[in-house]
Amino acid sequence: MAPLTPREKTAMSEFTRDAYAGAVLLACLASAVICLLRLRMMSARYRLMERVRLTCMGGACMAFGLSPLVGEWHGPYGLILSAAVLLSLCLDWGRWRNGTPGEFLNTERMPYFY
Repeated sequence: MAPLTPREKTAMSEFTRDAYAGAVLLACLASAVICLLRLRMMSARYRLMERVRLTCMGGACMAFGLSPLVGEWHGPYGLILSAAVLLSLCLDWGRWRNGTPGEFLNTERMPYFY
């Protein structure tokens, strides 16, 4: 048997690649659902920038989770990133337990941009 080339030594197996893609998809799907549920709790009374932030975060999570469909495969760093986003959303659970936090209410004179 011929020795492995450096590229072959570092290449990920198909199983490992698919396992990372599945784990990233689950973490990103959970993050997107959390963003969608939080966005659903908000109304026009809340700051537009907060609603835009949740919309962009949910969309970015879904795009990142579904990127293997277009050939962009994730490695361990993609899994760490998606798990960190999910963890940050979960650690914020206490503030959202009883509804949308009051600090997101729109009480400023510039209603749509803060």
